[in-house]
Amino acid sequence: MGEFTNKLVVITGGIQPNTEAMAEKYAAAGAKVVVLTETEAQLPGAVCYTCDIGVYEDVEKAFAAIKADIGPVDILIHNPAAACGKTLLETSYEEWDRIIAVNAHSLFYCTKQVALDMKERQTGKIIVFSDVAANGVVGNAAYATTKGAALGFTYSAARETEKYTITTSAVTPNSDATAEEVADTVLLLTSEAGRPFHSQAVKVFHSKLTV
Repeated sequence: MGEFTNKLVVITGGIQPNTEAMAEKYAAAGAKVVVLTETEAQLPGAVCYTCDIGVYEDVEKAFAAIKADIGPVDILIHNPAAACGKTLLETSYEEWDRIIAVNAHSLFYCTKQVALDMKERQTGKIIVFSDVAANGVVGNAAYATTKGAALGFTYSAARETEKYTITTSAVTPNSDATAEEVADTVLLLTSEAGRPFHSQAVKVFHSKLTV
């Protein structure tokens, strides 16, 4: 029996390579995995719930269903990745608002749904995905803004919830990091061995050495 056995892991952001790798590894470690997707989808090793994470009412409804169907959330992984690939001058107001809602507002929306249960049980793990784009990028300004916001959210949430034995950290994958490497890092951070990394932004690099 591993430490993830029967733990409920919720991953936001839909089906993408990092999510697929995390779901596979958590399921293999005995966890129950839920992935929030904007449209109906299927993923081996996970149960998918449809939810627009940029809309609070959708998030509230989805997490109520998850709790009723499966139970309280042990590990919440924020992995939204909405982008439009446009410069500031090219981005419309509607595109900007949508990306901010999905990538930034959802951090608050989803955490709000699980933090009280985690507080009551005095345990919980929260991971927030940032990105190297947080340092600035040409052609994806809205996305970069949200990934900078993700770091501020991580540090604030960590300071506010640590007294309830809830650990919160961010991961910032480099462009050459594989989905497997990202998933391994997230599993480490959400394990008891990863507790000392609380309130950190952990960069993930490709581990293969070149000769």
